[in-house]
Amino acid sequence: MGLIRAAVLMDYPVVARRLGLDPTAALRAVGLTDAAIEQPQQLISSDAMVRLLEDSAAQTGCPSVGLQLAEMRKLSYFGVVSLLLAHQRTLRDVVQMGLQYLTLMNPSVALHLEDTGKTAVLHHVFLTDRAMPASQATELQAAAIARLFREIVGKEWRPSLVQFTHPAPASVDVHRRFFGCKLAFDAESNSITFPSADLDLVNPSGDAMMAGYARSLIEVPARSSGSLVDEVNRLIHLFLPIGRATIEQVAHSLERNVRSLQRELGAADTTFSALLNATRRNLAGGYLHNMRFDIGDVAALLGFARPGSFTRWFAREFGGTPAAFRANRAS
Repeated sequence: MGLIRAAVLMDYPVVARRLGLDPTAALRAVGLTDAAIEQPQQLISSDAMVRLLEDSAAQTGCPSVGLQLAEMRKLSYFGVVSLLLAHQRTLRDVVQMGLQYLTLMNPSVALHLEDTGKTAVLHHVFLTDRAMPASQATELQAAAIARLFREIVGKEWRPSLVQFTHPAPASVDVHRRFFGCKLAFDAESNSITFPSADLDLVNPSGDAMMAGYARSLIEVPARSSGSLVDEVNRLIHLFLPIGRATIEQVAHSLERNVRSLQRELGAADTTFSALLNATRRNLAGGYLHNMRFDIGDVAALLGFARPGSFTRWFAREFGGTPAAFRANRAS
């Protein structure tokens, strides 16, 4: 089961009441309780969290439930990891530490930083056990990243572009106000773009001694948190839309060689091909539902070099062509 820290939902009761919802009833409807979200370090179902936010948005007609949660979020919710991030010297150091200790904060979130030297793009994916709409959780994640950056280098920090793979809501006024930059929906990946120079912005509150102390506190649990299979799945989700979901790329990102990665996955009774195939199966239907993407676009997003290869794979996995699947769902 995909898991996430309950800290993500600590402010949900306040937001729910503001929107006219009974938070206890809403939590119960997705299998959660008030007690489950009162302990920030407790792990809860990521699928339940996603359904909670999507249901809340649907029931209230509010397209910014995730953003409202992010506006109330405090860095301190994530305990000693918060202390580690708060005392990094630069924004680059914050990102690197965040990537290293991500599983201690949100095991169901995957991040990948691309830095060309001119432009930096932070890709993010919210992982669920089964395919489901997750626009609110995705927006919450993007907003939480932006809020973290502002807490580190100043409240005036703004990205240059924020992209989401889901369609735009009826109103994006709150989104524009929160991010303060160009927005793009129905995009090929969820990402935050900003100048590479921002990575070298100095954290005025950074304290190397405090950062070292925090790191010493979490070093042992960090090594034991998150399985290799989980890490590989995160990287596959991140690399597929940008055409890099190969075993070579994943092994490199995990600081392993390919043979070592294959052996370790074998010890976990799986293979890279099996994990890649499962991810493609999980994502294919959602992409085909989005009429903005033609079949060639979906093939590329799932890492196929040619539409024909995708069509053959899809027919083998689902018993019909992508075009037929799309037509049946549209009828």
